[in-house]
Amino acid sequence: MTFAVPVDDGSAWRCDVSIGWPAGAETFSVLGFDAVQALELAMGRAAVQLEISPCHRDGSLYFDRAGGGYGFRPPS
Repeated sequence: MTFAVPVDDGSAWRCDVSIGWPAGAETFSVLGFDAVQALELAMGRAAVQLEISPCHRDGSLYFDRAGGGYGFRPPS
């Protein structure tokens, strides 16, 4: 998983994310009011993407131990 440095695109801050899956890379961008918010929202979105992935559902994706989460705080 790669988080790009947030950039100011003129109207908002954008953080690009890439997740490498066995079937190929998934990329997405998240916008925030400032760089910190963009990065925080990107990490929350990454948490969601991991939790809803087929790899999570079939049990092939885990961090430390199955069911222990992935180290990212999901959005509330």
